[in-house]
Amino acid sequence: MFAGMPFPSLKGKGAEVRHLAGALASAFEAFMDRSNQQHRQTMLGLQLVCQIERTLDDYAEDYKWPAHISLDFEKCCTTFCQLSTALSQHFHQQGVPLFNYTIKYHYLEHIGLMSHNLNPRLGWCYSGEDFMKVVK
Repeated sequence: MFAGMPFPSLKGKGAEVRHLAGALASAFEAFMDRSNQQHRQTMLGLQLVCQIERTLDDYAEDYKWPAHISLDFEKCCTTFCQLSTALSQHFHQQGVPLFNYTIKYHYLEHIGLMSHNLNPRLGWCYSGEDFMKVVK
């Protein structure tokens, strides 16, 4: 359906685009149409990503998170995935290739679920990403 129309995507390593959501949220909020449901969903999605990043930073050193923190984290991950899916379906029906959800959304959902047992940072791959081409 979208032949010749690629989905927009950010290019960069995880460590390079880390915390970009806060800047995107600030810019988006300044120009969004608050009466538009998709704009409100997009803003909420950006806020959820910011909350996910804050939790990862605030509890970076903990092996296991407190129950209320992991529950909030799981809810943020699940809600973000649901919002992205709803936005993707909305724009797909319009013939506009936006909000392409990938296998990474599935991984995010698992990270949220597993956060009750183990800090997601103990399994993340960003920290060694610079060595990907060095160590083959």
